[in-house]
Formats: sequence, C-alpha cells, structure tokens
Amino acid sequence: MVTSPSAAPLSACRGPAVWRGPRLAARAAERHRPSRAQLAGLDTAVRRLRSPGVPLLRITADRFPLPSWSGELARVVRELERGPGFMVLRGIPVGRYRPTEREHLFWGLCLRLGTPVSQDATGHMLGRMTGAGPTGGDTPQALRTVESDTLAVLALRPARASLASAGAVHNEVLARRPDLATRLYRPHRVDRDRRLPPLVTPLARRDGPHFSLRYDRDAIEAAHARPGAPPLTRRDRALFDLVDPVAADPAFRLDLDLAAGDLLLVDNHTVLHSVEAGTGPDVGALGLWLAARPSPGGRPASWSRGGVPPHDVITPRPRPTAPRHLPHPHDKEPV
Repeated sequence: MVTSPSAAPLSACRGPAVWRGPRLAARAAERHRPSRAQLAGLDTAVRRLRSPGVPLLRITADRFPLPSWSGELARVVRELERGPGFMVLRGIPVGRYRPTEREHLFWGLCLRLGTPVSQDATGHMLGRMTGAGPTGGDTPQALRTVESDTLAVLALRPARASLASAGAVHNEVLARRPDLATRLYRPHRVDRDRRLPPLVTPLARRDGPHFSLRYDRDAIEAAHARPGAPPLTRRDRALFDLVDPVAADPAFRLDLDLAAGDLLLVDNHTVLHSVEAGTGPDVGALGLWLAARPSPGGRPASWSRGGVPPHDVITPRPRPTAPRHLPHPHDKEPV
C-alpha cells in the first residue's frame, strides 16, 4: 500500500538497497569489465555512425546495435532495481575515440538502460562536467538525488563519486528522531528550474518493499524561498540538518575512485550521490539522466522521474558583440 503524507510508516527500510559504505566497500571494488567481444561491438557501433555523421539526438538503439551487450546490460538493470542501487562498469576504452564518438558511445549504451530525459528547462540532455576543484578529501559535496530514475556518469579522466543508501539514512533519522522522520513523507516544494513552477511532492514514498527518497536540500530551500511560497519550518530545517551529516558520515558513505572509462550508474530513488570530475577546464565526465522502463515487480510507474520538463517559451538570445566567437564544444552543461 502506498503511504500518504499523513500516514507515514514508522518502520525501518530493509533489503539489499539498505547498506553502509564500509560494509559494501569490498563488493564495490569488484571490477565488471567488458569482454573482447563487447569491446569489438562498441567499435563496430561507433564506426556505423562515423560516415553518415548522425546527430546525437537521432541515435536510436537500431542505429547503435550492441547484441554482445544484451545480457550484461540486463544484469545491470536488475542490479539497480534489486541490488544496492548502483553499479560501476569499468574499462570502457574512451581514449581510443574522438570526443564526439565518446558521446555517441555513451548515449548508445545508455539507450539500453532507460530513456534519456532533459536536465533543465532548456531541454539539455547530455551533461558535460568540468573540474571545479581537486577530487578526494574527507568532505564530499552535499549528497542528493536528481530528477530522473537513473543517473549515468562516464568518467573521461580520474574522478570521485560519493554514495549513500537512502534507506540507511532514513533508518538512522528514524532511530534518532522519529518525530522528524515522519516529515519526510509530507509534501515539500522542490525547485527543478527557476523557469518552471516548483514540484510539490513528499520527499519519501513507501509501497511494500519499495522505498524512494527525493532529496536535494538546495532545490528544496530555493523552492520555499520563492515569493508566495510557505517558508520552511524550524522542524523542516532540523530534519535537513540531520539528513545531511548522516549521508556524509564515513560510517554511511561509500567513496568510489573512478578511472577514465568507468561508467557509474545510480538509482536516484535509493542512493544519494555526489560526483567530482577531477581538475582542469576540459570535460572530465559525461552525464545522462534516464527514465526507467516499467518492469514486472518494479516500483510503481507513478513514481517515475522523467527529468525537467522543457520550458515552452523560447528565450531570445542577445545579439553578439564584437569580436564574435563560437562557443567551445566543451562548454559546461549541467549533469
């Protein structure tokens, strides 16, 4: 039975998606590497697009066939749905491809895992991450979820990801402050894009074995700070002041070092995350948001996160000023 904001369950989440980082570190280090046949299949698929010059958004699964990957990618989908909620596929040889070919390869692989969706109101789908600072350190960026079912990140140079089980964070909040845990199930406003109305939704949902958390503190605070919006209460802020340090606590957090060619996949319903793309102005990682396809026994379709709806008004561009220049193809886009 789906819970309502007024009937939040006061029971702990259970199952393989509830974990603590230190206990999962050894398993997370396991290397899932493509076989020679799979690498050859990638080469063949990339070459098929080289001659006609197919634009990224026109690439379909038919135009990027990967028969040798069907079993592996089906296993990935099962792991995301029924396992810990994340997986890393290591050793994709990104160094042998040109920048455009890397994007085609990433897009073609992800088409087997879900449907790419918009990341902002302008309709951007492919994110290009540049490094804002050094990776590593003891304190990661704030962990959050984004507005899609799955996050996919392809590292093009060494990067760092920090993950935390949303179910484990929920359980710790419930153990420490059950009075605050119930507030996760109440509607909050979430700012997806300043050009769009905020989303009004419970942060947490339960349906039998399925648990889902939607949490991005910056987006929640921005939505409640809009003119006319109800302000966050003192108890709301107390809840967020508990969620943030629990998710960032090394006892809960799992840090992953990503090498160039590692593909990280994260279930946004069950895993909080942050990703740092290393240092330097060049693109350090590519990112896609994916809407999951319905599956038997999966979470309710009504919970699906289909990205940020594109704004239906065309924003006029300012006239260019001299000297005129073309945008660099590696200009940063959101992930």
